[in-house]
Amino acid sequence: MTTGQRMKLRRKELGLSAEYVAGRLNLSPATIYRYENGGIDKVPGDILEPLAQVLQTTPACLMGWEDALLADIVESNKSGRRAAEDEMRRLFGTEYATLSTYLCEDKTKASVLYYRAVDRRAAPELSGLITMVEGKDFRELEKIRRLVSAYLNASEPIREIVDTALKPYDEEDIVDSQIG
Repeated sequence: MTTGQRMKLRRKELGLSAEYVAGRLNLSPATIYRYENGGIDKVPGDILEPLAQVLQTTPACLMGWEDALLADIVESNKSGRRAAEDEMRRLFGTEYATLSTYLCEDKTKASVLYYRAVDRRAAPELSGLITMVEGKDFRELEKIRRLVSAYLNASEPIREIVDTALKPYDEEDIVDSQIG
């Protein structure tokens, strides 16, 4: 594998565009593409270190001197989860949220990653919601999404009616948690 091919592979693993990488290095996107596609054989030393930093790797990895390390990085990032979380924290801290979807190897399923700092009291509810919808098909999920959206966009009197209708279920959950 060439240095350019390793650059491209790492850039794609991180989900970065050539335009983003070029901007971080004060280069044109065409230059990045030429490195990646072999149009430029050698990456200058003064570009290699900053390029490695943008690609969250080492110059040695980009040059192919640490192929075993690169293989470990690729394997550990295969799910995309660690890289997505690290990238979110690096770019946005905990103030913003992101949603990423990765197609699984068999191409019939996708892995959905959502990262956001939430109130610690909301975390169990959010986790419970995710567990509840796991395994639902598209039509069921679309109905749930529309229902939640309708509730959130409803006027206060409508919300009060729904909250009143849900009250017996809330009380049932409280009793279940006290028993169990």
